[in-house]
Amino acid sequence: MRNIYTILSYLLVGACSVSLAVLLASSILDVSTAQQPQNVNTQDPNLSPEKPQNEILAETAVYADEGADLFLEPYIYDPRGRRDPFAPVDTAVIQAATGQPIRPLLPLEKYELEQIKLIGIIWDVNDPKAMFMDPTSKVHVLSKDQRIGRNQGYIAVIREGEVVVVEATQKDNQPVYRSRVMKITN
Repeated sequence: MRNIYTILSYLLVGACSVSLAVLLASSILDVSTAQQPQNVNTQDPNLSPEKPQNEILAETAVYADEGADLFLEPYIYDPRGRRDPFAPVDTAVIQAATGQPIRPLLPLEKYELEQIKLIGIIWDVNDPKAMFMDPTSKVHVLSKDQRIGRNQGYIAVIREGEVVVVEATQKDNQPVYRSRVMKITN
């Protein structure tokens, strides 16, 4: 008996919900049809079977901001002397023309490797780190694959007591890579 009352109450709530939805939908539809003009002149030459009524209303509507374009000056874009913002940038040409690298230099890329001292290694961790001191006695902590030195060097390996740095130099317009081992100095 209790299940029958539960089912009946669900049916009653569902029926009320459906009737409320139908009532709301019909009131919305009544509002949208009430906005359209009821007496349209059928003798109007603008009315034709090809042109819907809402297009005619849009053509004859007067907009409030119609005079706003009087205050705006036309802007004419002149692309001469400017690069195409959607064209890819050829970084090799820019670097060769300026002679300077494109990216900003890190603090230890301003010095030669001979000027930088390895003063410590954080070894017994998942990501070992090396501590370097620059000529201004500032300490920098770097990890593997970070840049160091003027010759586009990077830290290749951090071992217990030493760091392997790989540098790239140019010889006969070909890159030459050399590795240098830096040991802890006191």
